[in-house]
Amino acid sequence: MDSRKTSSAPRAAVVVLLFALCFLQGAALRAQQTVERQDFESGMSPWEEHQLDASSYTYPGDWTIESSGSHPTCSPVQGSYMARFNSYTADSGAEALIASPALDLTGAEVAECRFYMYHDTGSSASDRLYFAISTDGGSTYYVRGTIDRNDGTNGWSEHAFPLGQYAGTTTLRVALVGHSAYGNNIFVDDVRITKDVLPAGSEGKACGSGAECDSGICSPDPAGEGRCRDDLPGHDCIDGNRVAVSAGTVTCYLDDVATCTAKDTWSVQSCYDDCGPYLDVHGCSEGQCIPCDDFACSVIGDEGCDPDAWCEPTFGFLGQCRYKKEDGQSCGANKECLSGNCALAPDGVKYCEPAGTCAAPGGSPAATGQAVCHNGDLYTCQGGTWSGEDCYRNCGVYADADDCVQGACVECATSCITDNDCKQGIPCVDNRCEGNLANGQTCTSASQCQSGNCVDGVCCSDLCTVKCYRCDVPGMEGTCSPVPAGQDPDDECPGQGKCDGTCDGSGRCQYPGTETACDTCARCDGAGFCGFWVAAGTDPLDECPACQACSGTGPGCAPVPAGQDPFDECEEQPPESCGLDGECDGAGNCRLWPEGTPCGQPSCHEGLLELADRCDGQGLCADGGEADCGLYRCADSSSCATGCSSHSHCVDGAFCDSSGACAPDLPAGGDCGQVWPGLDRSAACQSGLCLPDFDGDGYFCSPDAASCVHDGTVYQPGWVLCVGQFTHRTCLGAAGWSDAEDCSPGPC
Repeated sequence: MDSRKTSSAPRAAVVVLLFALCFLQGAALRAQQTVERQDFESGMSPWEEHQLDASSYTYPGDWTIESSGSHPTCSPVQGSYMARFNSYTADSGAEALIASPALDLTGAEVAECRFYMYHDTGSSASDRLYFAISTDGGSTYYVRGTIDRNDGTNGWSEHAFPLGQYAGTTTLRVALVGHSAYGNNIFVDDVRITKDVLPAGSEGKACGSGAECDSGICSPDPAGEGRCRDDLPGHDCIDGNRVAVSAGTVTCYLDDVATCTAKDTWSVQSCYDDCGPYLDVHGCSEGQCIPCDDFACSVIGDEGCDPDAWCEPTFGFLGQCRYKKEDGQSCGANKECLSGNCALAPDGVKYCEPAGTCAAPGGSPAATGQAVCHNGDLYTCQGGTWSGEDCYRNCGVYADADDCVQGACVECATSCITDNDCKQGIPCVDNRCEGNLANGQTCTSASQCQSGNCVDGVCCSDLCTVKCYRCDVPGMEGTCSPVPAGQDPDDECPGQGKCDGTCDGSGRCQYPGTETACDTCARCDGAGFCGFWVAAGTDPLDECPACQACSGTGPGCAPVPAGQDPFDECEEQPPESCGLDGECDGAGNCRLWPEGTPCGQPSCHEGLLELADRCDGQGLCADGGEADCGLYRCADSSSCATGCSSHSHCVDGAFCDSSGACAPDLPAGGDCGQVWPGLDRSAACQSGLCLPDFDGDGYFCSPDAASCVHDGTVYQPGWVLCVGQFTHRTCLGAAGWSDAEDCSPGPC
């Protein structure tokens, strides 16, 4: 990646290096509000990936999302996924970027971008990552920092880049640009862009006087705006990012060079440069203005040239910028003219002319309707192009006319002065051409010919009425001869459209065969008709729209059956995009991923399930909504539990019953014996107390430890219940029921 400024069109993106040295490890912000976060857990969107100059490399650079890393071996710093730049396999010098959407930094005074990058010492190659920004919609990027993969450490490191000078804007985009040195892969994860408002009086806060600052010092930033500055060593100036720097620091402020020349003093140098016919530049890199890129331009779209210039090819797609030409100057294409109109003159030379006009010989403009003569023919300007007319006239016994004078064709003479004014061999008598013409001479009537036959504009040996014969065949004028093959001047071999016939050079007609297309999926039948149909399900000439093929029963196409793509016309996009699934839909269109296709990951937290987003069948990823797990807790990070074998699988206020289902905690008297085998019965009671029944058959919930239970009924201490006819048991409170006692002297 070089340090030139270039336009992104027509390439996906071209990144310009602008490395602000002082911010490689910028101070952390408080990050009160997250503007954008890319953790790669749900794909790359809304970020975009672009390969740079991919056609220049056998193995171009590329970003992909991975769950585990190799070369070096690593795992995501958080979550399940991370981004990888393939510098292990990409050619040295190959680059690719991933770029954020436009960032809303309004309402902020400071902003920053933080992300994690994996460093390793496994390869000494200088693979590196550029941190870049764009303010023009992603057409041009300027680098704000460079990070080496091999920095002498191994493992994940967090990097921060301040963006305070763009606070209050909505057009900033950030990008991570991978640069391969054919070493090891580069991994990044958890990219966060945040914004904040500084506390009153703190360093970097806007101020009008020192009284507004905790330090008492209000220092100008490169734009001349007051910023609070702490009175600390190395805190001599406040830069555009609201960060303190020392005297002598040279940095980039927006697109210009800013130098802290002394305490509270900035010198700002404009980096705008008029580069002549080349694209003007206004950018800063490594504390220096970006120079004009006047080495080469791209002939595709005239990339690299000013709007008033064009790219003249010199080698392949490369060229040199040239200023566009004024009207009247010779040109080769519309883009060479300021008017955008490079018009062809009748003499074959092109000239720049005002839009909508034609070019006359010599380069003067001609308006619509204006006529000029050239080489004996007449040319009339019609809507910016010339319509030519051959001025040849068959003048019978008079000499044929074939000239143009002052914007009009010369007409046939009606009188003569000398024999030269008549056809060869015809004398001029009393100012009239009189006599009979020999065969082969041009004529207008039979009376002018010795043979008495004026056929096809020449005197002929006979009337020549045979099909595909004429009397004016070049080289055979005056004799009835076969029309040359491929011609049919008298339309004697009629046919349908492109199946129209011609003479074969032997006096017969010939017609196009089945190799000639005469309609969509239709071919000529060799007899002049468009009646041969291309086989159904095929499309050898690519005549049908995507997902359609020839019908086989007539001209035209029919939809390809759903689920097929015989001509590989439908791009297969990932399901999470909700875009095309790579097959046809049976109605003549590429099919979208169907409604219900997952396009996002579900998540579950504290019993609330965020359902997976699903495609709506119309190309959009619809919010899946949320669902309460009810009495169950989350089974994992993406789903609710649907059964239990422990009370911990249920929410507070519920227990795991004997069927393996979560049920609401039971009130006093509830049967708490029906819990999952081996689990605490008391957990099934609202009171937390599950006591054995009076008769030892089961367990029931008790409201307190001093009560006893029997078949769901609660009894207070001292209560006596009979056991059969001759014994009883007494509620002893916390001690439960007493042992059975005799009912002496009689029955209970």
